[in-house]
Amino acid sequence: MSDIYIRITIERTVLSNNPEQSWNKIVEELYELPFTGFEEDIQLIGYMKQPDFNNTKEQILKFCSVNSLKFNTELIKDQNWNEQWERQYPMVIVDDFCAIVAHFHEPPATCEHLIRITPEMSFGTGHHQTTHMMIQHMRSLDFTQKTVLDYGCGTGILAILAAKLGAATIDAIDYDIWSYRNCIENCSLNNTTQIEVLHGTIEAVNERKYDLILANINKHVLTSTTASMNAILHDGGFLLISGILDEHRDDILTCFEENGFNHVTELKKDDWISILLLKNVKC
Repeated sequence: MSDIYIRITIERTVLSNNPEQSWNKIVEELYELPFTGFEEDIQLIGYMKQPDFNNTKEQILKFCSVNSLKFNTELIKDQNWNEQWERQYPMVIVDDFCAIVAHFHEPPATCEHLIRITPEMSFGTGHHQTTHMMIQHMRSLDFTQKTVLDYGCGTGILAILAAKLGAATIDAIDYDIWSYRNCIENCSLNNTTQIEVLHGTIEAVNERKYDLILANINKHVLTSTTASMNAILHDGGFLLISGILDEHRDDILTCFEENGFNHVTELKKDDWISILLLKNVKC
């Protein structure tokens, strides 16, 4: 029997009633609830399993009331998802470097790397500013024969790109079962056999070591697992993070600097930032 999902549609235009509240801050806070996927445009449409929605309904109602947000809900079966995406899903092109396309897209003629995905009810379809910046950062990094962790992999886009950039082995991990399954499917679509997809939290890889870690998650997960990421990253290894609003930049940097990382560079797109960090080399 298929899972039942709730589609939650939040109207973006009502923010004119509360101009001091940043839309991106709204999005960031909602990302910390147990949504399995989002579509973001004039409206924010989130998908949540029915039991998770039942458990967080009061929290969502309170959040929307405090922020003067209107929302509506409807039941949706997961097998309807692909049909809807095929009607709505645009391809993603990051400069001339990377294109992310679904099976129904005609890929661009000139793009260095092509990633094919089956859009499912999971995070990381490539449309968000944070994913765009992560890919831009990856263009400047050397992945050749490196060991890589894609932490909070979602659809697996970053892991797949790391494979195409020459990484030797990649672990892609996500606690969300839908993301885990979709990542496996997308890795198969792209023939990236050097990727191992894992279901769980960062503790599932605490006995492993990496040259690079890619973490496009949210500020809460980033700050609560900073020490764990340090422990599994080689000295002199790179950590690339996003899912952060610019207003939280200083707090995030303080947290990572206190846990043995140095700031290298960063990108900003709208109100979101992505930061490249280097793990301190111990003498």
